[in-house]
Amino acid sequence: MFRSIISYAISVDFIPLVIPLALPVAALSFWLARRKVLPVAATILWGLALLAELVVTMPSLTPGAAQRVCNVGAPGFFPSIFATAPGLLNIVMYVPLGLFGALAFRRPLVNFAACVNLAVATEIFQGIMANGRGCDASTMVANSLGALVGSGAAVGWLRFSRARTGLDRRDLVRGSLVLTAGMAVLSVVLVSTLHVLTGSDFVNKRKPSDLAPVLGARLFGQGVQIKDVSLAKDGLSVTSTTDRGTFTFSWPTSQLLSFESADMHAEPGNLADDDLAKRGSSFAQQWWPYAIKDATPTLQPGSGEIPARVFNYRRIRGGILMPLRIDITIDASGRVLSAAASDFIGPDPDGLAPVAVSMDEAKRGAEIANPGEKAANAFLLVKKVNDQWRTLWAVNLSGAKAFGVFLDATSGEIVTPDKRP
Repeated sequence: MFRSIISYAISVDFIPLVIPLALPVAALSFWLARRKVLPVAATILWGLALLAELVVTMPSLTPGAAQRVCNVGAPGFFPSIFATAPGLLNIVMYVPLGLFGALAFRRPLVNFAACVNLAVATEIFQGIMANGRGCDASTMVANSLGALVGSGAAVGWLRFSRARTGLDRRDLVRGSLVLTAGMAVLSVVLVSTLHVLTGSDFVNKRKPSDLAPVLGARLFGQGVQIKDVSLAKDGLSVTSTTDRGTFTFSWPTSQLLSFESADMHAEPGNLADDDLAKRGSSFAQQWWPYAIKDATPTLQPGSGEIPARVFNYRRIRGGILMPLRIDITIDASGRVLSAAASDFIGPDPDGLAPVAVSMDEAKRGAEIANPGEKAANAFLLVKKVNDQWRTLWAVNLSGAKAFGVFLDATSGEIVTPDKRP
């Protein structure tokens, strides 16, 4: 998991941005420590930790076209704090701020309050910029938790070292004032600049027609007009048409299944593949945090004069392609044109029947069942057959018909997977 955290930090251009700024920030921190008579090492490390926070959370200062929404209570988001590399990074990133801030200034509660204010301000700023880094309360909570751990560790170390901690009544009063004043100002900024989604927006919306505007605002931004809301025949999904596009979500769990912008024209742009991958990852993290935690992302090439790219997630376990499918189409300017997801959870790999048929046996079985056809390649995947998850060999034939055949990987029988609803 720590390797995933490091990989994610690198993916947001952490190292290239920190290195050129580290020396001037360290010099400024050294000057501050000498001027205020603070512990030099702790102050410098605090300055570098603050630099790291700004670099990781604000890699782009260019306003985008994403929705200006702040989620402070949508279901399924808070558990993602501990389930994904970005979530854990949000905790780890604020531990040094809490630790070195408390060691440098010897006001642990004031330092903790300042860290909380910084976390909230950062999220609000990201929501206002709407450039793919959304405003989410789960990130605020994760950052605050990291600051609390760091501040607590600093107090423990100072007490162990028999040094002054600064944890006293004055620190409590000042910390309370800093936190209260900061939250008051930031709350005003939040409600005046962003569309706030609370838990009641989801929990108390019992009808599809009530929930559609909430999700529509989160997808397309404030002012979106809902034109039509229709419940599927099986009662398990809802499709809504708006003036900015269409989207489908599961019912009654409100999980986004797909969306498509009304304007599917891919705009020109000069974003590099890494930047496009970040936009796709950010979108997936907002909507499907559980599904992507152990999935492999790839950026597929597009086509056309102004091609869009497809950023997708697939999950592979033991060489077997699992059912998860997440596909996000992004144009060269970074705008998400469409997205679709299915089979978020899928079966437990340990509960599947073992693979007893080899690749060569699967190819021969496909060729015997289809005389005149030649097996080109084969791979293992999991699909539903008669509403039951089974491991199958998918064999591609390269003869005159050139089609695919599925064989049960345990018995070798040819099967027909269930069609997707």
